[in-house]
Amino acid sequence: MTESARNRPEDPAEEPGGGARRDRPLEELRELILGPFRDRLDRLQHQVNHPPELRPGEVGRVLPQAVSQSSARDKKLALALEPITENAIRASIRRNRQVLVDVLFPVIGPAIRKAIAVALQGMIQSFNQVLEHSLSLRGLKWRLEALRTGRPFAEVVLLHTLLYEVEYVFLIHRPTGLMLQHAFARSSLSLDPDLISGMLTAIRDFVQDSFGAGKEDALDALRVGERSVWIQQGPRALLAAAIRGNPPPELRTMLAEALDEIHFRHEAALDAFDGDPAAFEQVRPVLESCLQFRLLPSAKRRKSIGVWLVVAALLLAAGWGGFRLVDERWRWSRFMSELRARPGIVVTAVEEKGGRRHVYGLRDPYAPEPLELLGPTGIRPESVVFHWEALQSSHPEYARRRVEAVFSPPPTVRLTFADGVLKAEGAARSPWIADARRLAKALPGIDTYDEAGLVDIDERLHPPPGARLALDGRILHASGRAPSRWIAEARAAAPAIPGIAAYRDGELVATEPRELDQLKLKIESAVFFFEPGRRDPAPGQEPALRDLAQAALRLVALAKELDQPLGIEIVGHCDSSGPKDLNMRISYDRAQTMRDRLVFAGVPEGGLTVRAAGSSRPLNPGAAKQDRAVNRRVTFEVNLSGS
Repeated sequence: MTESARNRPEDPAEEPGGGARRDRPLEELRELILGPFRDRLDRLQHQVNHPPELRPGEVGRVLPQAVSQSSARDKKLALALEPITENAIRASIRRNRQVLVDVLFPVIGPAIRKAIAVALQGMIQSFNQVLEHSLSLRGLKWRLEALRTGRPFAEVVLLHTLLYEVEYVFLIHRPTGLMLQHAFARSSLSLDPDLISGMLTAIRDFVQDSFGAGKEDALDALRVGERSVWIQQGPRALLAAAIRGNPPPELRTMLAEALDEIHFRHEAALDAFDGDPAAFEQVRPVLESCLQFRLLPSAKRRKSIGVWLVVAALLLAAGWGGFRLVDERWRWSRFMSELRARPGIVVTAVEEKGGRRHVYGLRDPYAPEPLELLGPTGIRPESVVFHWEALQSSHPEYARRRVEAVFSPPPTVRLTFADGVLKAEGAARSPWIADARRLAKALPGIDTYDEAGLVDIDERLHPPPGARLALDGRILHASGRAPSRWIAEARAAAPAIPGIAAYRDGELVATEPRELDQLKLKIESAVFFFEPGRRDPAPGQEPALRDLAQAALRLVALAKELDQPLGIEIVGHCDSSGPKDLNMRISYDRAQTMRDRLVFAGVPEGGLTVRAAGSSRPLNPGAAKQDRAVNRRVTFEVNLSGS
């Protein structure tokens, strides 16, 4: 700081000799005294003005106390947190519902088991007791009581004969209220021991809290319906016994002795109990010894043999009649259940008229015959009358059988019907395939007809007009007449047709040998005549020449198919009017002329040969001059031997 700055007054408003210097000690004293408090006030003011900067630890220290005070004051906080809690539970269920199930199971599980046990709770009596009282006058009276009250007869007998019975014994750890061990009579229902121990503990706590009883005060007994629960208290455990009837006082002494024995033998285990009841398995025999029961003494009465016999006869008659009635109703109910369960049968009404049952309804013709169902039930068929109306069931098996009955497919065809689609697979003749297409369009219920897997046998084999095909089961028979080549092709193709198990053509005759003979005879019967000295055939024989050429062509083709050697020899003839040499030359020229015309018509020249016979082979050796024209001719000879 410069010299002039040090000498300049701090406050321009102050006069050079002013009193500011006199107030400076007071300011310094105020700063010393109020300075720390001023810093704290500044920090508090900063926290108030900037709440997001509050530390989580500070909020955590005051939040529990704030929630507790708000809950005690009113329900505003609970109402505010209610939608948040509901949304959190919903989100947890959507994410993993098993977590909530595991949490609620310990609460809901025992409640459900208790409800089931209460619903199924009943009395199972001794069989010997029932036999003892079923054939007596008192037993008859009790049976009437059972019918009147709706109780089982066994329960009525036990109620009248039982003095008391200890049904359940529970050993409960007194400090924790947990079940250590339990035992129950065989004739009693099995209950949840943990549920029982929890119930007894809750009742004990309720009595102590409600009536201001001390910890040393104990609940000794309570009554639930027809049962009494006696509770024997001990320092470390208590023994609870569920008793039916009116137990004697000495039973409590027996319970106390049993509890003392348990304390004596298992004191260390009771002190060290940590929730695992496995160490108290040895206590079960002591608990089972407390399962006592006692019956009322039976009255000794003498009954005459006649009364016994009459009562027995009446009971047997009533029992037999009741049994027959119940058995008949059971068999009829069983029959009706089976009948209604069968697809394709709809029962609409059942009534009894004239001592017979009349059943009305709808039935598919392919559904099982209802009379067949009567046999196993033992119901007489004449006691039931059926009234059925026609029904077309959509059951796949019935629909398939209905389709097969209408279509009548051969054994080589397999039909399947499902969801409105009829599918044909295998092989069949053309007529059946055409009928199937027509029926598929006309039959209701068939939306689509699929024959992609069906082979037309006629289209596959293409039989000639003279051949006949027939199906006998899965065997294809061929008969009639057909070319040898087709016969060979059919033998190779038939076994590959789907559904064909065998191919038989024993009655099929090849057409070639017969046709060869016919063509040979036709060609050898052809004769062409000539004018004297001429080498061309006489006019008017052109049609015969065309027929000859066609026969020769067919013969050549047929011989080629059969791999048969063939030769056609053309023989020229003349009459005997001229010299022999001239006749030979003229006859040769005539044969050559016919050969050329056949070649021109398309007959292969390789199989044609020419021979001159001259006048050596006249048709009529002694003919007159006017009859010599028949010797001026050309004939043909067919050779199938290849020589």
